[in-house]
Amino acid sequence: IRRPPRSTPKPSSAASDVYKRQDLESLDAEIVIVTCHARPTNEAWVQSTNLPFPVLSDFWPHGKVSKEYGCFNEEIGVAMRYSYILDDDNKLLGIVNTEELGEARTFEKYMDLLT
Repeated sequence: IRRPPRSTPKPSSAASDVYKRQDLESLDAEIVIVTCHARPTNEAWVQSTNLPFPVLSDFWPHGKVSKEYGCFNEEIGVAMRYSYILDDDNKLLGIVNTEELGEARTFEKYMDLLT
């Protein structure tokens, strides 16, 4: 997720889900998802959920990008849930993550970094 320029005003309300499109669009944020699933799996997911942003595959070599970013769990063979927040110069502002696959990341953590 890329943070908008500092001149962008803060939204008046935060949603409970990071994928609430209207809130992120109001911040002029760019979102790209990277998964370790095969491209056909990602395409089916995008179609079934109507995701409005790109979903990229880190399938082969399996998890190479996730490993480079330090979020691949070798023990179970999946990428953990990490979001990297970048500014307009591609400098890392912060990481929003959870250590459990079923645990949701909170929207407030994104908002703290994006505003």
